[in-house]
Amino acid sequence: MSVPSRPPLLEVKGLRASYRGRGGPLGDGKSAILALEDVKFCVERGQVLGLAGESGSGKSTLARLLCQLKTPDGGDILLDGKPLGTMSKAEKHEYRRRVQMVFQDPSTTLSPRRSIRQTLLEPLSHFGIGSPPERERMAIEALESVDLEASAMHRLPHQFSSGQRQRISIARALLPRPDLLIADEAVSSLDVSVQARILGFLNRLRQERDIAILFISHDLAVIRQLADNIGVMLRGRLVEYASADALFSHPAHPYTRQLLAAVPDPDPGSGSSPHLANNETALGLAAITAHRDESAGCRFADRCPEAMRECHRIRPALRSRPGSAAHVVECHLDPPE
Repeated sequence: MSVPSRPPLLEVKGLRASYRGRGGPLGDGKSAILALEDVKFCVERGQVLGLAGESGSGKSTLARLLCQLKTPDGGDILLDGKPLGTMSKAEKHEYRRRVQMVFQDPSTTLSPRRSIRQTLLEPLSHFGIGSPPERERMAIEALESVDLEASAMHRLPHQFSSGQRQRISIARALLPRPDLLIADEAVSSLDVSVQARILGFLNRLRQERDIAILFISHDLAVIRQLADNIGVMLRGRLVEYASADALFSHPAHPYTRQLLAAVPDPDPGSGSSPHLANNETALGLAAITAHRDESAGCRFADRCPEAMRECHRIRPALRSRPGSAAHVVECHLDPPE
């Protein structure tokens, strides 16, 4: 008898979300701005999934849905195969313990009026983890795990550098012993040397604890240093998904290729890769995504230099690339198997 396969740690199926708009000059509040549409992917235990896309692509909305900070309009979020929508109150409480988030700005996690000790003890108390003496020990161990000393416990956030504050935020997120850590632009405000240190710590963390990480960033160069697989988002849709190696060596979607064009070459004398031809076009994309095009057709058609008539009329399906079932793309230009 065959043993049933274990479900992925996290599975997202057909996720959809919108925000209320002003609804015209009178602001009737009845219009909706679509933020996510039919998003689906899996995250396995110990895996790092990078999620890339320009500002307004829906990455942070997705993170908020996964952390129960916003309710989806449709679709399912499953943890160990169990849909979040069918969970009891107690199960949702346990879900929040198992799925923790690190935000871009540590000030959203660290209250300026609370000591680091108070900040670190709060999640342990909230989830009923350990006795009071054990919580003190666990808080100190969490600080030491991010290369900070126990003396930091009695200081306030403003007494630390931005990189140290972000490491404290990571320590706080790790204290409830999560299975999935969501890092939403967690290193984008840090300088390069501090970024490298945080990325190195996250990589060590997933190896030592088998923790899964959803790493969200607009910067593919940063994602490449950490991710096993990468998903590319555009105007609320996942338009390409592949292993990090496959996405960088054989990008299929024109939007992915333009994002890659914005990745700086670490060797200026090496010349540009064939698909990294137009830096100015790629760097100018971020200003164009405030509008959500709800019409039929590809959402990149109005900006795609390779667009055909079909691209403006028919929404492409997300399908596997020829010879690579794990590399999927939403594009008419990439032929089906």
